[in-house]
Amino acid sequence: MEREVTVPVRIHGPLNTIEVDALLDSGTTGCFVDKSWALDRRLQLSKLVKPVPVLNVDGTRNQEGDITHYVLLTIGIGKHAEKLWCAVTCLGKVPLILGHTWLRKHNPDIDWVTGKVNLTRCPPECKSLLETRFAKLLRENKS
Repeated sequence: MEREVTVPVRIHGPLNTIEVDALLDSGTTGCFVDKSWALDRRLQLSKLVKPVPVLNVDGTRNQEGDITHYVLLTIGIGKHAEKLWCAVTCLGKVPLILGHTWLRKHNPDIDWVTGKVNLTRCPPECKSLLETRFAKLLRENKS
């Protein structure tokens, strides 16, 4: 039995639209992208002024080190579009994590049996992005 819930995400990349399954993780504080995955796709990373320590569930420091970079992504999930700040770190097999802050902001409807996720309660700033050029491309692609 699968114990993870993922959502298909389209990312407006520098060369093309990147499709990826993002892990929904209410135990993670923010949104994260895997460093190797981001570099392979030529996403533009920005250096943080001050590194952010990464702590494991047990409170110990993560052996991969501190977060030193972030990336601003334009993402699409279904007909939803938004700009999303993600911390860049080593995630292993998971390319993108949408954590507690994202889940709280969007408060999605999640069917825990089927794993289906619906964004029915997005905040106003997401709705204002529905008319971006990227969002229009997403809608055209869905048709």
